[in-house]
Amino acid sequence: MEYFRILAVAWLAVASAVFAAEKGEVTPEPAKAPPAKIVDARAVYSPDGSRIAFVSRGRDGNVKNDVYVLDVASGSIRRLARTDGYEKKLSWSPDGSKIAFMSDLQGNWDVFVMDSDGTNLSNLTQHPANDREPSWFPDGRTIAFDSDRAGRSQIFSMVADGSDLRRIGEGLTEDSIPRTTPDARVVFCSLVEGNRDVFLMNLDGSRRTRVTTHSANDFAPAISPDGKQVAFMTDRDGNWEIYVISLADSSLRRLTRNATAQDLFPSWSPDGKKIVFESDRDGRHGLFVMNTDGSEQTRLTNRRPD
Repeated sequence: MEYFRILAVAWLAVASAVFAAEKGEVTPEPAKAPPAKIVDARAVYSPDGSRIAFVSRGRDGNVKNDVYVLDVASGSIRRLARTDGYEKKLSWSPDGSKIAFMSDLQGNWDVFVMDSDGTNLSNLTQHPANDREPSWFPDGRTIAFDSDRAGRSQIFSMVADGSDLRRIGEGLTEDSIPRTTPDARVVFCSLVEGNRDVFLMNLDGSRRTRVTTHSANDFAPAISPDGKQVAFMTDRDGNWEIYVISLADSSLRRLTRNATAQDLFPSWSPDGKKIVFESDRDGRHGLFVMNTDGSEQTRLTNRRPD
């Protein structure tokens, strides 16, 4: 539909120019197109905390998500990889040498991996279904992801070369957005009674435990480096906000309070002192960082021009 709208606009512009030329009028120079709106999203710290990988569109004129890296110390940003697809959900390997992500480069969502400098891109799943949301296990050999290849979203694991595919769990519910834990478990979302809650289970699917219980949607969980807390986004307040829950006593802390904005996809720093997230506050969708108590929320990208 957008293609035909653009085609119609272009045709009208040409027709107007021809009509003006026939009348002997001078056609004014067309106005320059406004710069593309920048959207920075899905940020995740590198294992050593020195870099933050994220996806962005509108930056460098790209119209699809490309993979970028922010240097934490300097604030400089560089593009790692540019493809013809949309990239989402980045996950660093534990040694920081590789980045896994999902891309629709070949028509559907597949899990890809590349070196952390953007080279050696490889499709790991190569399946006609949608394979999404990769997350490395601490051993550096195994990747969890979700897939609808069984008819609905389920969680799978594979060796980091794409071999030894296994489903995690019994497949009786719709499970998605897996994140691996320091002790090699999986925290994830499950559709229960019409909404999504956060769950935890072992790699073999055993000891499935419900972490949140709410009539709203609790989504995109991220476990702290010490394995004791889970940050997640929730719409229980009418918009998307970020909360943290303790696995020991289920106590909750609300970290963001922005009734007119959406705060999304939290991710912990390796030292457990910071949480990076994305937000569209102030009408500019960028990356933010805050302390784990919600204080000192600071914009990292897509700042207003001076």
